[in-house]
Amino acid sequence: MDEPRPPQVTPSSRRISAPGQDLPPSVPDLPTNDDVQDSIDKCTDTLDSMATQSDKRNKKDANLFKKASKALRKVRSLNFDRDTLRQLGPNVKRMKKAVTLNSNQCRQNSIDSRNYERISDAQSIID
Repeated sequence: MDEPRPPQVTPSSRRISAPGQDLPPSVPDLPTNDDVQDSIDKCTDTLDSMATQSDKRNKKDANLFKKASKALRKVRSLNFDRDTLRQLGPNVKRMKKAVTLNSNQCRQNSIDSRNYERISDAQSIID
């Protein structure tokens, strides 16, 4: 009885991995407290600017931007522990992206009125 042979390895079938390729995905860098506070500062400045611009076009948008800016100001001086910074990481990226998009002169549109109620409810929790 013939024993099964192991598969033959040819140069084209051999998998050569680059250094570090077999490692698990890297953990993203955590933002620092300074990163969070800087992002909040820039975001509040942007929201204040948007509120001023929206005041002329849409009072609801202006009020929403003012409320969001006020809420962010309440937390900008806080220091966060490592676990909280890990949770805030994606939000810090979103704030940076929003500020960048706005600074690139994005076209601003009014938001759906249902969002005002949800944000207003969330704001009342913060107050």
